[in-house]
Amino acid sequence: MDSQSGHPPNSTAAAPRPTGLVRWHVADEWREWKELLSEPAGLRLEQWLDSGQAHEVKTGEHRTVYRLDLPHGTFYVKHYHGRYLLGPGRHLVQASASRREFHKAVEVGNRNVPTVRPVAFGEQVRGGLVHESFLVTEGVENSSSVREYILDRLPQLPRAERCRARRKLAVALAELCATAHRAGVDHDDLHAGNVLVRHETYSNAGEEEDALPGLQLIDLPGVRLSRPLNWARSRASLAMFNSGWWDCATSADQWRFWKAYVARRPDLKLGRSEALEVVAATREYSRRILAKRGKRTLRNNRDYYSMHGSQGTGHAVSDLPRRVLRDMLEEPEQWLRTTTEPSGRAEAAGGRTTAKTHLPRPAEQAPVALQHYWPTTWWESLLDGFRRSRAVRAWCWGHALLERGIATARPLAVCEVRRGAWRREAYVVNQWIEDAVTLCDYGRRLAELEPRARLLRRGQVAYHLGRLIGGLHAWGIGHGDLRADHLLVVERDDDVELYLIDLDAVRFLRRVSQRAQAKELARMAERLASAPWLTRTDLARILQAYGRTAAPKCTDWKTVAWRTAQAISAADVALTASIRSPMWRKTQFRPAFLAR
Repeated sequence: MDSQSGHPPNSTAAAPRPTGLVRWHVADEWREWKELLSEPAGLRLEQWLDSGQAHEVKTGEHRTVYRLDLPHGTFYVKHYHGRYLLGPGRHLVQASASRREFHKAVEVGNRNVPTVRPVAFGEQVRGGLVHESFLVTEGVENSSSVREYILDRLPQLPRAERCRARRKLAVALAELCATAHRAGVDHDDLHAGNVLVRHETYSNAGEEEDALPGLQLIDLPGVRLSRPLNWARSRASLAMFNSGWWDCATSADQWRFWKAYVARRPDLKLGRSEALEVVAATREYSRRILAKRGKRTLRNNRDYYSMHGSQGTGHAVSDLPRRVLRDMLEEPEQWLRTTTEPSGRAEAAGGRTTAKTHLPRPAEQAPVALQHYWPTTWWESLLDGFRRSRAVRAWCWGHALLERGIATARPLAVCEVRRGAWRREAYVVNQWIEDAVTLCDYGRRLAELEPRARLLRRGQVAYHLGRLIGGLHAWGIGHGDLRADHLLVVERDDDVELYLIDLDAVRFLRRVSQRAQAKELARMAERLASAPWLTRTDLARILQAYGRTAAPKCTDWKTVAWRTAQAISAADVALTASIRSPMWRKTQFRPAFLAR
């Protein structure tokens, strides 16, 4: 079937309008689409966009996705662009992405793995080469991705129903992964965003004890089909899925997922050692992915953008208006003039000023923290010409910490302004953390609380402090100047949150050695030992939370940390006593979902 169909011009919001012939292949059961695509207009995407029957869901360099609300149902159209010179030539040795995804979706469905139903695919041919392609699939009504459901919809449910839904979801995800692996379906991009949850199945799951929510795999052009996956390939697939799911899942969800997966893979002999292999593979996979994503902060993409001016270069997050960054590049001093609290402006050593200010335009009144960096010596000015400045490093490291789930102030923009031939000054704008105080000041506040409330808050601070330091070390991040002044505490209704600030001393390593771990813990314990609100029990809680978050494979870590701490400082009585306390001996160095 041949027809003419649409192709997007330079604007990503416009409909496709190709100049070449589009050849369509329609599945046999979709008679209405055969009649529609046989018309001269073909895929009337531009007309549907104008009438409101279609709208753009997401767009990128390689493809754009549209949602169609037609009288005979809801459908999705993927438009794969051919904007690169080598793109059409690649199709001489490989089928187009639309053709591959169409046939693989049919085969995955034939192997009893739930997925979307393909409707049709079309290829735009010019000069005998496929330049652009289209894929039409049936929409899944009342559904969302697993990640969206966990973060957005589950918190709105009543507590009992929310807990039941989380249990059912973990088992359903394990069953989906096990079914796909036994069927020989190896998804090359298996994460929580490529698994859909049908919302109406949750009501059935709540009424029937054995009912599970309905899930479907999507985005299948790179799926590999083979015989049932062996343990090596299954482990790699589980690590890929876990890397994008564990940050929004509890330890109970992870443990329940693993037990359900083991129960549904009787062809493999799985136990504790295999679970630890999945944990190690997940960390390694996440480290590689996040290292690649860290380079995106200085490029133009859907999350960040760059701007070059006559005086320098700037980078900002996509939700910050471009005019704000443009004004910042033209006259950065105006941000300092808008400082509303002169007393909140503090001089820091090493050529840095921190101030609380507001965005210069009246439309944006949210407070921000502005950091002004400048070189203090001629040697530092010379080196800044061959390396990233401290401001750019703080910008990159701030987003890297947030990607790894470590709480810190979100960087909004950074700009470097040239002052002469060699001198460069830089400005970093961070999101202001409301109602935050340093850990030292918060300790003084605790002295004013009632004994019961003070005991509760002390335990919460100790728990989150241990998880914060453990998260840093688990990701191979060292902090050479970790002290209470660099930690902010925000008190919530029933909990507290800790934020790490002052990222100048942050170092990203492949791994933090046991001696370095013990050294940082000893320094923190020595600085907190003089705090009257912190007891040895609280230090033990810090270490217990740290042990559950840091590297789980260090079985003899306690002995190494104790000896190292003694060698570092003879005054670290609080740390060594806490390590040897009965509460600390109960801590098992294993993943949280195995600590049962």
